[in-house]
Amino acid sequence: MQAVTGQNEYNSSRLVIFSLAMVFFCELVAAQPFSGLSPLEKTLFLRVVQAGLLVLLIRRHSQGLALAGMTREHLGRGIRVGLVWSGVFGLTVGICGGGLFLTGINPLEMVSAPIPFKGRELIFFFITGGLVAPVAEEIFFRGIIYGYLRCVSVPMALALTTLIFALCHARSGGLPLFQMVGGLVFALAFERSKSIAAPIIIHVLGNLALFSISVYTLSWR
Repeated sequence: MQAVTGQNEYNSSRLVIFSLAMVFFCELVAAQPFSGLSPLEKTLFLRVVQAGLLVLLIRRHSQGLALAGMTREHLGRGIRVGLVWSGVFGLTVGICGGGLFLTGINPLEMVSAPIPFKGRELIFFFITGGLVAPVAEEIFFRGIIYGYLRCVSVPMALALTTLIFALCHARSGGLPLFQMVGGLVFALAFERSKSIAAPIIIHVLGNLALFSISVYTLSWR
């Protein structure tokens, strides 16, 4: 029994190491110019490749699908949790935004993201940032990193994956509050549902809502 447990821990450690190496490699490739591809097209291509390779690594692990919440057993629950939590999260953000608006603060300026305002680029932006990137990120952060750390300690997994996720999205040296809250919600949804579908749905719907608000804000400037 101890030998089996040790082998599983060894395989899980290898999964994390290979996944980190693969993600790091994709980021290095992303920094290189691609002839004939715009930055958004290049990012979309690399995120699709990244997600595909992560799934292949997970499938090679003896218990990878269960570790990453990709089994059919919890899929239905994951979808329900994702949709319900997205609604609650959106309602909470809306109420907070309404409160800020009443105090004279425009909440739309606080959550708007830099959006390319051209037709083709805008479409690629929504596909990449609103659909493909959230899937790749959730597979990596929640499916692999959180799935591995939770075997040691759930509170540690919640704290570390939230912090790492926020740091990876930091732009000006500080911790992005929105990403920290989002990262914690994604991890809690995964823990609650045991399905990667839950954080993927929340992440996708949250990004699409954020981008739509940003387009609306830019259109009125």
